[in-house]
Amino acid sequence: MDQALLALMKQLSAEEKLMFQSDYEDQKKSTVLAVVLALLLGGFGAHWFYLGRTGRALTYLLLNILGGVLTVLLIGYVVLAAVWIACLIDAVFMGGTISAINRRIGQRIFEAIVGLRGGQLPGQAP
Repeated sequence: MDQALLALMKQLSAEEKLMFQSDYEDQKKSTVLAVVLALLLGGFGAHWFYLGRTGRALTYLLLNILGGVLTVLLIGYVVLAAVWIACLIDAVFMGGTISAINRRIGQRIFEAIVGLRGGQLPGQAP
């Protein structure tokens, strides 16, 4: 868990921290799984589907299909190579992407917990 999320957790009560940790563990994305998906099924956009970036995933999928169809004209191999090179690049930089996504997930969970108590942070006057 990164420093920004730890700072948010300090504002929660013990019960809320347990709720936060439970929800965060359920929702956070795995870097290892995303990298494996990028390397094995990246041409189909599997890693982007897993991360919830459907538009980017569909782009990879459509380019992969287009490349497969165009292999008859030999140009498809260039398209397929470009898609798979992009997948390798995605795999290399996946750690930063996952950190940003998990930070947003943690922020949403924190906001939901604070919202449950009426938006009051500990120590704030009502």
